[in-house]
Amino acid sequence: SNPDFYDSKNDSTLFPNLHSIPYPSSLHWKHDQPAPWKTLNPKTHEEDTTQARNHFMLFVGAVDHGDLQVRQQIKYQCVNRYRRDPKKCTFKGRIAMKLSSRTRLQSEKMSARFCLEPGGDSPWRKSISDSVASGCIPVLFSNLTDAAWPWFWNDWKATGRILVPRHEFAQGKIDLYTLLHTTMPPQLIPIFQDTIDQHARRFQYSLDEDANDGIRILLEGMKRETMLRTDSQGFCRTP
Repeated sequence: SNPDFYDSKNDSTLFPNLHSIPYPSSLHWKHDQPAPWKTLNPKTHEEDTTQARNHFMLFVGAVDHGDLQVRQQIKYQCVNRYRRDPKKCTFKGRIAMKLSSRTRLQSEKMSARFCLEPGGDSPWRKSISDSVASGCIPVLFSNLTDAAWPWFWNDWKATGRILVPRHEFAQGKIDLYTLLHTTMPPQLIPIFQDTIDQHARRFQYSLDEDANDGIRILLEGMKRETMLRTDSQGFCRTP
């Protein structure tokens, strides 16, 4: 059985040796090109946002594994509470996933402002990488998920993701649309999306030389960690 990473154990200090790197995203682009949801303005040669984000929230995944309480609450709010206004939340469950191609699901993420990312069988999930690569602001529900991948996003996630109080949400005390709509006014959303755009390449592993992709971030992180451990243990480093 899988460890209980949620509910009473939703505390990163309980797992000091838990380490992870992001899953590679399904969306890739070369380092000298703009992100797929942007294009270059021929007059200014600057990036313009071109992808219309017509859906406020999006969930892609099943509700029968991972953080069950949170996933089931997401389904309840998206399918039942917002059924009269489907643009508030688009729910793509297991059946919809089987009927949709990966390209179609990726397009859905590029059409949403916020992508709901409850924990999976482990606290992290590949969908987060796909959301970041799509310019969709990931909404997390677990402190353990938020503590994952420190080398890859600790220096920018404050303006690149939303962390929802898990316990209150799982108990139905938080209306997700109201929370996001009130805490993220329209003028903040472009700031978060620009932050994601600057760092999204960290969630893909490039075939060509790329100074900002996940491979480079991983190697630099390993180098820093090795140097810190060498210094703390009193070993001499080779100049």
